Amino acid sequence: HLKLSQTVLHASEARFRTIFEKAAIGIALVAPDGGWLSVNEELCRFLGYRQDELHLLSFKDITYPDDLPADLDLLKQLAEDKIDRYKIEKRYIRKDGELRWASLSVTKQINLRGELEYFVSIVKDIHDRKLAEQALNELQHELENRVAQRTFELNKSNEMLSFAMAKQTLAAQELKERELEISMVIECQRRLCQHQSIRHHHRLEPPGRNHLWLVSA
Repeated sequence: HLKLSQTVLHASEARFRTIFEKAAIGIALVAPDGGWLSVNEELCRFLGYRQDELHLLSFKDITYPDDLPADLDLLKQLAEDKIDRYKIEKRYIRKDGELRWASLSVTKQINLRGELEYFVSIVKDIHDRKLAEQALNELQHELENRVAQRTFELNKSNEMLSFAMAKQTLAAQELKERELEISMVIECQRRLCQHQSIRHHHRLEPPGRNHLWLVSA
């Protein structure tokens, strides 16, 4: 039975090693201090390092500084049994200096004594998706700015149009009042002329004729 168990165990380890090495996603076994214990080919390709080069580094060395605090906090909670796994989107620094976005999922392996043996990290390349999201966000921001600018211009045009209409209305009212004033002046002059005409009637009496009345114009 012992020999059979060992055979089954070796077969299981061989299958795991095959899956580990040939997986189309990055996989790593990470020591409690953050050092790389084992990494597969896909993770090396994603990060641009050889396996022997990665073994000289820790995940902290190749994590973008702004993303490291959140990763370390979750890792601490996992080590202290506050959570049993976590997932985070973070940026890695490739060997050539390029930043690459990845989705990181982390669990842990406990030994027979209940002690933390290592972390299992699954690294999925999401860089293209993040770039597409960033481009979409930038486009949306640009469209929002254009809409805001267009709305401002329309409001400004409406204000100018309202001002012009109010000014035109005021000018029309002033013209109407002016026309009324002129009409009143003309009417006063007409009545005054009539009054003066009545007062200046005088009679002319030519010799040898009947009296004539002359009305001064």
